[in-house]
Amino acid sequence: MFVLGFIIVLLALAVFSVFLGGNIRMIIDLPSLIIIIIPLLGVLFATKSFHVFYEGMKAIILPKAKISDKLRDQAVLLFRMLSKATAAISAAGFIICLLNILFSLDMTDPNAINTIGSNIAAGLTTPMYGLTLIAALFEPAVFVLKKRKQ
Repeated sequence: MFVLGFIIVLLALAVFSVFLGGNIRMIIDLPSLIIIIIPLLGVLFATKSFHVFYEGMKAIILPKAKISDKLRDQAVLLFRMLSKATAAISAAGFIICLLNILFSLDMTDPNAINTIGSNIAAGLTTPMYGLTLIAALFEPAVFVLKKRKQ
């Protein structure tokens, strides 16, 4: 059910973007994805928590999977930390994109408006990706792990 919920959130975002007059390519931005994913992988490397992440996700996706209480508690803490880190990374990505806008303000260049538009789009999609990860993956993971502990 967890995976189904995550897929529903992603599909809802896609449908809303198309429904509001755009297309699916409006919400797909590779630089924004990289700004979010690479630092999160760095957090997992720095904390040496890939095993905990894997076991936590396995326990969420496969309800019959056995996981010790200690590992479950570590996974809850890890997903909470990833949630907070994602919020900080999203804010940093937004600021990076705003700085790119300011650096590209060259009014003598006729293509300046194109670079400003793409930087604004990246600046807004970066927090959207971060918030989607928090709301659709990390916090529900915490809820499911705590619920299955009882």
